[in-house]
Amino acid sequence: MNSDVETHRVEGVEVKLFSPVRTVIDLFRQERLVGLPIAIEGLRELLRTQRATLRDVAQRAHELGAWTKMRPYVETLAADA
Repeated sequence: MNSDVETHRVEGVEVKLFSPVRTVIDLFRQERLVGLPIAIEGLRELLRTQRATLRDVAQRAHELGAWTKMRPYVETLAADA
Protein backbone atom coordinates (compact mmCIF):
# COMPACT_ATOMS: atom_id res chain seq x y z
CA MET A 1 0.00 0.00 0.00
CA ASN A 2 2.87 2.41 0.62
CA SER A 3 3.63 2.55 -3.09
CA ASP A 4 0.09 3.86 -3.60
CA VAL A 5 0.43 6.73 -1.14
CA GLU A 6 2.06 10.01 -2.11
CA THR A 7 2.83 12.91 0.18
CA HIS A 8 2.09 16.43 -1.06
CA ARG A 9 2.48 19.76 0.66
CA VAL A 10 -0.72 21.83 0.61
CA GLU A 11 -0.58 25.29 2.20
CA GLY A 12 2.35 24.18 4.34
CA VAL A 13 0.73 20.98 5.54
CA GLU A 14 1.82 17.52 4.42
CA VAL A 15 -1.12 15.58 3.01
CA LYS A 16 -1.09 11.91 2.05
CA LEU A 17 -3.02 11.02 -1.09
CA PHE A 18 -3.40 7.89 -3.16
CA SER A 19 -1.48 7.86 -6.43
CA PRO A 20 -3.35 8.65 -9.66
CA VAL A 21 -3.16 4.98 -10.73
CA ARG A 22 -4.65 3.79 -7.45
CA THR A 23 -7.36 6.46 -7.64
CA VAL A 24 -8.45 5.34 -11.11
CA ILE A 25 -8.44 1.69 -10.08
CA ASP A 26 -10.58 2.57 -7.08
CA LEU A 27 -13.02 4.36 -9.41
CA PHE A 28 -13.53 1.08 -11.25
CA ARG A 29 -13.74 -0.90 -8.03
CA GLN A 30 -16.40 1.49 -6.72
CA GLU A 31 -18.12 1.96 -10.08
CA ARG A 32 -21.57 1.50 -8.53
CA LEU A 33 -20.99 4.58 -6.40
CA VAL A 34 -19.30 6.88 -8.92
CA GLY A 35 -20.69 5.55 -12.20
CA LEU A 36 -18.92 3.88 -15.09
CA PRO A 37 -18.59 7.08 -17.18
CA ILE A 38 -16.59 8.71 -14.37
CA ALA A 39 -14.29 5.69 -14.06
CA ILE A 40 -13.67 5.60 -17.83
CA GLU A 41 -13.03 9.34 -17.95
CA GLY A 42 -10.56 8.99 -15.08
CA LEU A 43 -8.69 6.29 -16.98
CA ARG A 44 -8.66 8.38 -20.18
CA GLU A 45 -7.39 11.43 -18.33
CA LEU A 46 -4.70 9.43 -16.53
CA LEU A 47 -3.38 8.17 -19.86
CA ARG A 48 -3.86 11.46 -21.73
CA THR A 49 -1.79 13.37 -19.19
CA GLN A 50 0.84 10.62 -19.26
CA ARG A 51 0.76 10.21 -15.49
CA ALA A 52 0.90 6.44 -16.04
CA THR A 53 1.20 3.91 -18.81
CA LEU A 54 -1.24 1.17 -19.74
CA ARG A 55 1.28 -1.29 -18.38
CA ASP A 56 1.37 0.52 -15.01
CA VAL A 57 -2.41 0.47 -14.79
CA ALA A 58 -2.70 -3.19 -15.83
CA GLN A 59 -0.02 -4.34 -13.41
CA ARG A 60 -1.47 -2.51 -10.41
CA ALA A 61 -5.04 -3.52 -11.32
CA HIS A 62 -3.88 -7.16 -11.31
CA GLU A 63 -2.31 -6.72 -7.89
CA LEU A 64 -5.47 -5.12 -6.48
CA GLY A 65 -7.85 -7.62 -8.04
CA ALA A 66 -9.52 -5.12 -10.37
CA TRP A 67 -8.09 -6.31 -13.69
CA THR A 68 -11.11 -8.39 -14.70
CA LYS A 69 -13.38 -5.36 -14.38
CA MET A 70 -10.95 -2.92 -16.01
CA ARG A 71 -9.57 -5.10 -18.79
CA PRO A 72 -12.15 -4.33 -21.53
CA TYR A 73 -11.75 -0.58 -21.02
CA VAL A 74 -7.95 -0.68 -20.88
CA GLU A 75 -7.83 -2.82 -24.03
CA THR A 76 -10.22 -0.50 -25.86
CA LEU A 77 -8.15 2.55 -24.98
CA ALA A 78 -4.98 0.70 -26.00
CA ALA A 79 -6.50 -0.11 -29.39
CA ASP A 80 -7.45 3.56 -29.87
CA ALA A 81 -3.94 4.77 -29.01
